[in-house]
Amino acid sequence: MSFRKGDRKLYCKLVDATIHHYGWVKDPRTQTEKRKAFEKLWHDDNWMEENIKDESVFNYSSIDSVKKFTGNHPAVIADRIKKTNWTFEFDPTLSSKLPLKKRLLNWFYQTTGIHIGEFKNYQIR
Repeated sequence: MSFRKGDRKLYCKLVDATIHHYGWVKDPRTQTEKRKAFEKLWHDDNWMEENIKDESVFNYSSIDSVKKFTGNHPAVIADRIKKTNWTFEFDPTLSSKLPLKKRLLNWFYQTTGIHIGEFKNYQIR
């Protein structure tokens, strides 16, 4: 959470809720277009030509800590999931290629729920 009110941290309440983030649930071609639009905000045309090819398709294997969701999707997204016309492909061995420090931090977080060194812009009340 990165919101602030002036220089003060926000006061937040811890709730027992699951948040399903579907911002990356897109056809790889659509995700590529999203990435291009984002990169254009920060880079010039030369950088875009060298780094983002028109024929490229987003590779979800470049994300370092993804696992396949095997639960039930919320009703609000279920229809969209049924209509997908692409197959999610991910190489789970990718996470073993992360630097040891990041693998240990990921393991610690997944085990304890604690982010070591995390910046917290809020206070729980």
